[in-house]
Amino acid sequence: MKKALLTLALAMMALAAGAQAQENTFKWVVGGTGSFSHDYANIDGNANSESTLIHIEPFVGYQLSDRWRVGLTFGYDFGNVKKTVGGATVSVGNLSTYNVGPYVHFDIVKYKRWILWAEAEAFYIWSPKSVPMEGDPLTGGMVPVLPATGSPMTLKVQGVQFTVKPGITYVLDKHVNIDLNLNLLGWYYANSRLEVIDGGATGIAAGTEMTSGHNGLVLDLLKSSPSDYWEKVAIGITFKF
Repeated sequence: MKKALLTLALAMMALAAGAQAQENTFKWVVGGTGSFSHDYANIDGNANSESTLIHIEPFVGYQLSDRWRVGLTFGYDFGNVKKTVGGATVSVGNLSTYNVGPYVHFDIVKYKRWILWAEAEAFYIWSPKSVPMEGDPLTGGMVPVLPATGSPMTLKVQGVQFTVKPGITYVLDKHVNIDLNLNLLGWYYANSRLEVIDGGATGIAAGTEMTSGHNGLVLDLLKSSPSDYWEKVAIGITFKF
C-alpha cells in the first residue's frame, strides 16, 4: 500500500511538472491546518473524565491552474483520555499517529474573497505505540478501552485512509488565504492493521494482530458541546508563491 501511495504521489508530481512546462504561471503553495479540543466531565462528584485532542497538518502543493492544485500533506494527531475514580487518575486512552500522502484540491465556487472547495486525500497512517481510545478513527471503536482500574493494552497501528471533504477559504490578499477544513462533512474510507505490543489486563497475547475497516458518508453537524466542533473543523493558512 505504501508503494501504491508513492506511485500516486509521483504521478501527481509528474502531472504538475508537465503543467509547469506548459505555462509560466505555475505557483508553489505551502501551509497547514490545526485544531485543538479539551473536554471535562464530572459524574456525581465521584468520577471524572477528561479528554484532549490535537491535530497538526502541514502541506506543500503545486497550483496547476486557477482551480486545481496537487501536493503532499503530512500530519500528526495526539489524543488522550483520562478517568479519575476514587481519587485515582489513570490514562485509559493515549494515541499519537503520523500520516503522509498526496492530495488533490479543486475550487468549486469563487465569490469575491470567498472560495468553496473540495479536497481528496490519500494517507498512510502509523503509530509506533498507542493505547486505544473510544471512537478512535483508526480502530472504529472496535478495540476495547479498559476501565480506569485496569492496566491498558498497547498497540502498534498501521493503516490507510482516503477522504473527500469540503472547505471554505477567505482570501486575505494574493499571497495569503485563511482556510476552514470541514471534516464533519464528506466521505471516508479507512483500513488498519493493529498489532498488540502488551495485552495489559485484557489477557490478549503480545504479537496478536487485528484488522479494522470502515467507510461511509459523514454528516456530523449536531454536537453535544462547542469544543466538539474543534475536533472536526480545522483552521489553516495557505501561502501562495
